[in-house]
Amino acid sequence: MTIVEFLARLSDQGIKLWVENERLRYRAPQEVMTEAVRAEIAQRRDAILSFLRQTQARSQEQIATIPVVPRQTPLPLSFAQERLWFLDQWHMGSTAYHVPLLVRLHGRLDRDALQRSMSGVMQRHESLRTTIGLAHNQPLQVIHAATPLNLHVHDLRQLPADDRESAAARLVREAMDQPFDLAQGPLTRIMLLQCAETDHLLLVVMHHIITDGWSMHILTQEVSELYRAAISGAAPNLPALPIQYADFAYWQRGRLQGTTLERSLAYWKNQLQGAPDAIRLPTDRPRPPVQTFRAASASFTLSSTLTADLNALGQHEDATLFMVLLTGFMCLLARASGQSDVVVVSPIANRTHAAIKGLIGFFVNMLMLRADLGDNPPCIDALRRVRRVCLEGYAHQELPFDRIVEVLQPERGTSDQPLVQVVFVLQNNPSASVELPHLTLTPIEVASTSAKFDLTLTMTEEHNTLRGIVEYSVDLFEAATIERFVQHFEALLQEVVREPSQRVLDLPILSSAEQAALIQRWNSNRRTAPKTIVDRAAPPQPDQERRRGEQEFAAPGDELEAHVARIWETILDVRPIGVDDDFFALGGHSLAAMRLMAQIEQQFGLRLPVAALLRGATVATIATAIRQQRTTPTIESVVPIQATGHKAPFFCMHPAGGDVLCYQALATHFGTERPFYALQAAGLHGEQEPDPTVEAMAARYLAAIRAYQTDGPYYLGGWSLGGIVAFEVAQQLQAQGHRIAKLVLLDSQLSGGADSAIEGDLELLGSFAQHLGLRIDQIAPLSDPRVDQAPEERLAAVVEQLHQAHLLPSDVTISQLAQRFHVFRAHIRALRRYQPRPFDGHATLIQAREQPGNEEAAATWARVVARLTVYTAAGSHLTMVRPPHVVGLAQMLADCLDSH
Repeated sequence: MTIVEFLARLSDQGIKLWVENERLRYRAPQEVMTEAVRAEIAQRRDAILSFLRQTQARSQEQIATIPVVPRQTPLPLSFAQERLWFLDQWHMGSTAYHVPLLVRLHGRLDRDALQRSMSGVMQRHESLRTTIGLAHNQPLQVIHAATPLNLHVHDLRQLPADDRESAAARLVREAMDQPFDLAQGPLTRIMLLQCAETDHLLLVVMHHIITDGWSMHILTQEVSELYRAAISGAAPNLPALPIQYADFAYWQRGRLQGTTLERSLAYWKNQLQGAPDAIRLPTDRPRPPVQTFRAASASFTLSSTLTADLNALGQHEDATLFMVLLTGFMCLLARASGQSDVVVVSPIANRTHAAIKGLIGFFVNMLMLRADLGDNPPCIDALRRVRRVCLEGYAHQELPFDRIVEVLQPERGTSDQPLVQVVFVLQNNPSASVELPHLTLTPIEVASTSAKFDLTLTMTEEHNTLRGIVEYSVDLFEAATIERFVQHFEALLQEVVREPSQRVLDLPILSSAEQAALIQRWNSNRRTAPKTIVDRAAPPQPDQERRRGEQEFAAPGDELEAHVARIWETILDVRPIGVDDDFFALGGHSLAAMRLMAQIEQQFGLRLPVAALLRGATVATIATAIRQQRTTPTIESVVPIQATGHKAPFFCMHPAGGDVLCYQALATHFGTERPFYALQAAGLHGEQEPDPTVEAMAARYLAAIRAYQTDGPYYLGGWSLGGIVAFEVAQQLQAQGHRIAKLVLLDSQLSGGADSAIEGDLELLGSFAQHLGLRIDQIAPLSDPRVDQAPEERLAAVVEQLHQAHLLPSDVTISQLAQRFHVFRAHIRALRRYQPRPFDGHATLIQAREQPGNEEAAATWARVVARLTVYTAAGSHLTMVRPPHVVGLAQMLADCLDSH
């Protein structure tokens, strides 16, 4: 084991070594500093001293390389700060990046001394007095003058004793849930709660853009030292700070270029070449179009026996406890996701420069740690791979994660973080109580309600055991799922230490009871699920090669089909793709379809309508369309998404925006007994202007419908605006003497709904973005009321900004979105002008359970429809037509159309 590896192992055990007056010093938890560890340190003493002296000499040399920047110079953000600033613009009002510190103060508190101590720390660290300003559209650090702190105090002693803790918890939560304004500041919120004469709670909440976990430890230390000095009247024992955070940020910008940058980038490019952009764990709910950050957590404890065994395994393999636990976590993720190539992100302090070790600021970096388990290695070999990857990552930790993202340019969206969905953390030094004159400070853990990532596992060594906390997104996972995940993690670790030679994919992690329950549930699902669901294969996970028999895979027959297949592989990130594979079954969606058509136009010079995918969503059918050399798209109102069936067809009108791709999943699960025809809008491809009124749309679609079905009875419906158009089609058909068999309104609202409530241009753009799965309504050019631009100009500016930030694929063009927005706006205007006439017939309203205003919407429809039946479907207005809710909606719709 090298000295670097040995010191890394000690560090992971909480043992810190340094040189002081030419002597080797250490600080360590008493329980880990065993005689065996002491003996090993003594044996390596000379080598350790030599290494630490060299490191110290390099650090001293580095101090001179970080100059103090004149404060009249524009002060840029660090790379990490810039990312958080952009995320704040993207998710304005989010509290996901709030960093809390809650401490119980037990004893006789001197408030004045505490207030002066807090003021002293804010005077020492410019980062605590920093806000983020804009100059020439570039974010800059704005440092404010130090002013005495006004400590905000809540006295809870007037409340009954039993109510004080709950009141304190409420105030703490309110303080944590109040957003920061990065431009106005302050970015630190301090509050003192007095629960009794000798019992106080001190809460400090900061925005992550000015702090990190190491910084909060510095804050505690310095406040304690300043408080101790204030009480005793002595001078505080705090070293002068050679630089401030703004100096570091300026230096970092200049340092990470040229050969230094090239070397670091070369390592990370090589390390991450071909890596998956995400770990796609099976979720209980579909990923929402926009990340909400809503979180919950589950805690667990590994026994002292298992903890000792894990440490012993690490020592035997010269690996740290972090490496052992990470290996187990990666093995479990590979099993759960079906991905053999696993990338987990872990935070690292990133304070390799001596000048920044004592600064409060945002220094922490994210290391991307990758393990390839595709050959199903023995667990011991997996640990050796993870150990090597960790050591290499530590050596290249200086390159900011944000620069890696910038270079790799992953596809980014509004529903998750680029490259980071799963995080692993090992806390080696849990905070302990601090003794001050007449006062004891005890940190209190604050439960997070914001999840920045899909899943974060944090492990902490406590009293010879390992305590774990899994923080997860409640948008994706149920509590029961996380509980099973934790059980499987513990079972996997037990198997790893019991027999490390077992292969990763062969580790038994399910109990016999779980296996029996799973088999029973699977058999039950096969008996009760509709045939179309059971027979349709689940789409493969991204980044996972599909293992199929040759009889199921049809290879491309010529170069054109192979070219189209390669485009699909790039867009869908699935390999290999056969000529008969279905675009939507492989994970295709609206934006992916737009990208596909953009690539076809770019590489073949041929414009195809997106709806071409609904007529045939395979490589073979798209290649055939290209062979036909259609130089202009053939736009037809009726799109036969599902054309088979012996029953009368169902005609489903488009929502606002005119695209009918949103009905693909609904038609897929609808069954094959009744054809499903969708009506798409005029003007989607710029071939003509969109219809200006609901009545005009209905007249166009009535003529198209009658070309397919000359006489009634007619089965009509639509989602959102589509239901209102279907209502008008029914009116016009009825006026011509035709019978309406069924009229189904899928969460359509005549007033106060998701479409009709749109008033201004900003709301219009925001609603348009939501329908596409984008979040552009909070980008600065849109939200700034001083920007005097037409909506199309604002949209173009935002799309350009999204392209530059890699949040929108570059092959989704401004012209594509601008034309769609033009149609969307025309439809909303038509909806505003529509005055419904009474309908002498029956209509069925299926409302989204999570959509507000349902009672009012149903009452409005009841006033214009002679007979109204109302049902409720799972999901919100947007998610009811998307998996998994669409499965139940399709069955409800089919039953409704079949009922008499």
